[in-house]
Amino acid sequence: MLDIALKHGAEFRRCLLELDVRAMRMLWQYVHPELPQLMTDDEVLHAMHIARVQAKFTPEWLRAYSRRWLAERERRVMAAVGIAVKVPPSRRALGEELHGEMREAVLLSYREGVDLDLEAAEVKRRIMRARARVLRK
Repeated sequence: MLDIALKHGAEFRRCLLELDVRAMRMLWQYVHPELPQLMTDDEVLHAMHIARVQAKFTPEWLRAYSRRWLAERERRVMAAVGIAVKVPPSRRALGEELHGEMREAVLLSYREGVDLDLEAAEVKRRIMRARARVLRK
């Protein structure tokens, strides 16, 4: 089995450097059918970025890109913010305005680099401030 993997080393490298997810999935299935297969293209892409960061042959600019990609994915995946607004049906417009402003407060926090998970109290403070602004109108 080692022979077949060595024989396809150049293709593995090409797939990794070019992030050719489709070819990598087919190659992995062909070379290692006995090993677990990743289920989605997203899982394969994630694994490929990890491998690019660790591989010694990866040019530094590609390694840096993969580090940024992984950091953004971790940031995106690790936290979520739920917003619920309850108003009577007759005040639906107010509810939509409240929800919109509270949502914008969360998005602005994210864009400003506030960690939505670790700084949840700050995010909540911003949401409540946005809510109060709408209710004062």
